[in-house]
Amino acid sequence: PLTMKKMLFFALSVIVSLSVFTSCGSDDDDDSPVVGKWVYAKSTIDVKTNDQDVTDAIKEYLEENLLPTYKNTVYEFYNDGKLVYYYKDQSPQQTTYRLDGDRLIIPSTAEYMGYFFINNEVIHKIDLTEGVTDDFLEEYLGIADPESIEVEKTVIEIYYKR
Repeated sequence: PLTMKKMLFFALSVIVSLSVFTSCGSDDDDDSPVVGKWVYAKSTIDVKTNDQDVTDAIKEYLEENLLPTYKNTVYEFYNDGKLVYYYKDQSPQQTTYRLDGDRLIIPSTAEYMGYFFINNEVIHKIDLTEGVTDDFLEEYLGIADPESIEVEKTVIEIYYKR
Protein backbone atom coordinates (compact mmCIF):
# COMPACT_ATOMS: atom_id res chain seq x y z
CA PRO A 1 0.00 0.00 0.00
CA LEU A 2 1.12 3.55 -0.76
CA THR A 3 1.48 5.53 2.36
CA MET A 4 1.63 9.27 2.55
CA LYS A 5 5.36 9.02 3.28
CA LYS A 6 6.00 6.89 0.16
CA MET A 7 3.95 9.25 -2.03
CA LEU A 8 5.84 12.25 -0.71
CA PHE A 9 9.16 10.45 -1.27
CA PHE A 10 8.11 9.50 -4.83
CA ALA A 11 7.01 13.07 -5.63
CA LEU A 12 10.25 14.53 -4.27
CA SER A 13 12.27 11.96 -6.26
CA VAL A 14 10.52 12.98 -9.49
CA ILE A 15 11.12 16.68 -8.78
CA VAL A 16 14.81 16.11 -7.98
CA SER A 17 15.37 13.92 -11.05
CA LEU A 18 13.70 16.50 -13.33
CA SER A 19 15.80 19.32 -11.90
CA VAL A 20 19.00 17.37 -12.59
CA PHE A 21 18.19 17.20 -16.30
CA THR A 22 16.93 20.78 -16.60
CA SER A 23 19.34 23.54 -17.54
CA CYS A 24 19.06 27.26 -16.98
CA GLY A 25 20.74 28.05 -20.27
CA SER A 26 22.95 26.72 -23.00
CA ASP A 27 26.33 25.53 -21.75
CA ASP A 28 27.90 26.21 -25.13
CA ASP A 29 26.72 29.81 -25.26
CA ASP A 30 30.10 31.49 -25.79
CA ASP A 31 29.03 34.59 -27.72
CA SER A 32 31.82 37.10 -28.05
CA PRO A 33 30.97 40.40 -26.32
CA VAL A 34 31.70 42.26 -29.55
CA VAL A 35 29.12 40.35 -31.63
CA GLY A 36 26.74 42.79 -33.27
CA LYS A 37 26.62 45.92 -35.42
CA TRP A 38 28.75 48.88 -34.32
CA VAL A 39 28.39 52.47 -35.54
CA TYR A 40 30.31 55.69 -34.92
CA ALA A 41 29.79 57.29 -31.51
CA LYS A 42 32.59 59.83 -31.03
CA SER A 43 36.24 60.51 -31.76
CA THR A 44 39.26 62.26 -30.31
CA ILE A 45 42.29 63.70 -32.07
CA ASP A 46 45.40 64.17 -29.96
CA VAL A 47 48.13 66.18 -31.70
CA LYS A 48 51.23 67.63 -30.11
CA THR A 49 53.84 69.69 -31.95
CA ASN A 50 56.18 72.54 -31.06
CA ASP A 51 53.92 75.02 -32.89
CA GLN A 52 50.28 75.56 -31.87
CA ASP A 53 49.25 76.79 -35.34
CA VAL A 54 50.62 73.61 -36.92
CA THR A 55 48.94 71.49 -34.22
CA ASP A 56 45.61 73.15 -35.04
CA ALA A 57 46.20 72.74 -38.80
CA ILE A 58 46.91 69.01 -38.43
CA LYS A 59 43.77 68.53 -36.33
CA GLU A 60 41.66 70.45 -38.83
CA TYR A 61 43.08 68.47 -41.75
CA LEU A 62 42.32 65.15 -40.03
CA GLU A 63 38.82 66.24 -39.02
CA GLU A 64 37.99 67.28 -42.58
CA ASN A 65 39.79 64.58 -44.59
CA LEU A 66 40.06 61.43 -42.47
CA LEU A 67 37.30 61.38 -39.88
CA PRO A 68 34.36 61.52 -42.34
CA THR A 69 35.34 58.06 -43.60
CA TYR A 70 35.40 56.58 -40.11
CA LYS A 71 32.21 58.35 -39.07
CA ASN A 72 30.46 56.51 -41.88
CA THR A 73 31.98 53.10 -41.18
CA VAL A 74 29.85 50.27 -39.82
CA TYR A 75 31.41 47.16 -38.27
CA GLU A 76 29.51 43.88 -37.93
CA PHE A 77 31.17 41.25 -35.75
CA TYR A 78 29.90 37.68 -35.93
CA ASN A 79 30.30 34.91 -33.36
CA ASP A 80 32.25 32.72 -35.79
CA GLY A 81 35.10 35.27 -35.96
CA LYS A 82 33.92 36.94 -39.16
CA LEU A 83 34.03 40.73 -39.43
CA VAL A 84 32.19 42.63 -42.13
CA TYR A 85 32.80 46.36 -42.37
CA TYR A 86 31.65 48.92 -44.84
CA TYR A 87 31.49 52.62 -45.44
CA LYS A 88 27.99 53.84 -46.09
CA ASP A 89 27.27 53.72 -49.83
CA GLN A 90 30.14 51.28 -50.54
CA SER A 91 30.26 47.52 -50.84
CA PRO A 92 31.14 45.54 -47.70
CA GLN A 93 34.61 44.19 -46.98
CA GLN A 94 35.14 40.99 -45.02
CA THR A 95 37.94 39.79 -42.77
CA THR A 96 38.28 37.94 -39.49
CA TYR A 97 38.83 38.96 -35.89
CA ARG A 98 39.54 37.49 -32.50
CA LEU A 99 39.38 38.99 -29.05
CA ASP A 100 42.53 38.71 -26.91
CA GLY A 101 41.76 40.35 -23.58
CA ASP A 102 40.79 43.91 -24.44
CA ARG A 103 42.57 43.85 -27.82
CA LEU A 104 40.68 43.04 -31.00
CA ILE A 105 43.03 41.25 -33.35
CA ILE A 106 42.15 41.98 -36.98
CA PRO A 107 44.73 40.44 -39.34
CA SER A 108 44.32 42.96 -42.14
CA THR A 109 45.05 45.94 -39.86
CA ALA A 110 48.12 48.07 -40.59
CA GLU A 111 50.83 48.34 -37.92
CA TYR A 112 49.87 51.89 -37.01
CA MET A 113 46.28 50.87 -36.21
CA GLY A 114 44.84 49.01 -33.28
CA TYR A 115 41.38 47.93 -32.24
CA PHE A 116 40.27 47.56 -28.64
CA PHE A 117 37.14 46.50 -26.77
CA ILE A 118 36.98 48.45 -23.51
CA ASN A 119 33.97 49.41 -21.36
CA ASN A 120 31.56 47.98 -23.93
CA GLU A 121 32.95 50.16 -26.74
CA VAL A 122 34.95 49.24 -29.81
CA ILE A 123 37.83 51.69 -30.07
CA HIS A 124 39.81 52.11 -33.28
CA LYS A 125 43.14 53.74 -32.47
CA ILE A 126 45.27 55.17 -35.28
CA ASP A 127 48.77 56.46 -34.54
CA LEU A 128 49.78 58.71 -37.43
CA THR A 129 52.79 60.27 -35.69
CA GLU A 130 55.28 58.69 -38.11
CA GLY A 131 53.11 59.64 -41.09
CA VAL A 132 53.21 63.37 -40.41
CA THR A 133 56.43 63.93 -42.34
CA ASP A 134 58.03 67.10 -43.65
CA ASP A 135 56.56 66.28 -47.08
CA PHE A 136 53.07 66.00 -45.58
CA LEU A 137 53.44 69.29 -43.69
CA GLU A 138 54.62 71.07 -46.82
CA GLU A 139 52.33 69.49 -49.41
CA TYR A 140 49.04 69.21 -47.49
CA LEU A 141 49.32 71.99 -44.94
CA GLY A 142 51.45 74.48 -46.85
CA ILE A 143 54.09 74.76 -44.13
CA ALA A 144 57.01 76.71 -45.65
CA ASP A 145 59.63 75.47 -43.19
CA PRO A 146 58.56 71.92 -42.21
CA GLU A 147 62.02 71.02 -40.88
CA SER A 148 61.42 73.36 -37.94
CA ILE A 149 58.32 71.45 -36.84
CA GLU A 150 58.65 68.65 -34.29
CA VAL A 151 55.64 66.31 -34.30
CA GLU A 152 55.55 64.46 -31.00
CA LYS A 153 52.13 62.88 -31.29
CA THR A 154 49.29 62.44 -33.76
CA VAL A 155 46.76 59.89 -32.51
CA ILE A 156 43.12 59.46 -33.44
CA GLU A 157 40.71 57.36 -31.40
CA ILE A 158 37.35 56.51 -32.92
CA TYR A 159 34.69 55.05 -30.64
CA TYR A 160 31.90 52.82 -31.90
CA LYS A 161 28.75 51.72 -30.08
CA ARG A 162 26.05 49.16 -30.74
